[in-house]
Order: sequence, then C-alpha cells, then structure tokens
Amino acid sequence: MQVKIVKLLRGLLRGLQRGLQRECGARCLFITDDIALLASIADHLAVMHAGRSDEQGDSVNVLQRPGDDDARTLLVAELQLCLPPAGAHAGAWH
Repeated sequence: MQVKIVKLLRGLLRGLQRGLQRECGARCLFITDDIALLASIADHLAVMHAGRSDEQGDSVNVLQRPGDDDARTLLVAELQLCLPPAGAHAGAWH
C-alpha cells in the first residue's frame, strides 16, 4: 500500500512541476533523498554532503558520471533505478 501511495505522489508532483514550468516558466527547488524522483523531473541537480555541494550540473551527467567521491558513493548506493539512455535529456525519460 505504501509503495502505491509513493508512486501516486511522485506522479502528482511530476505533473504539478511540469505544469508550472510550462504555464508560467516557474522553476522549482526540491530538497530530497528520493533520487528516482529527481531523475525523472530535474534538469539540473546538486548532491550535498555534510552541508556542502559535492557535485552539481546537468542531471543526466551527474547521475551517470559523478566526479566527486562522496557523490559517487551516495549515487552508487542509491541508484537502484533505471538510468536514462546516454545522451538523453532528463525531461525526455521517466
């Protein structure tokens, strides 16, 4: 049951974020540990560790090729999800 609720909320959040961006050009800042959600909606992201930004940039690049050791460790531990194809833009896959 909890998994269904999480999936429903992710879908609602994606729809809201895309609608706001399309309708008014709004930008959103999400602070979360839900990397699957970020991977599906973010064009740009930053990986934080101990209060500092370890890695930031285009979301596809950061998720596929993290350059910082702490970011790499976190993402390897968390990325048990389907990554976008090489060269894909974050908004083109989910």
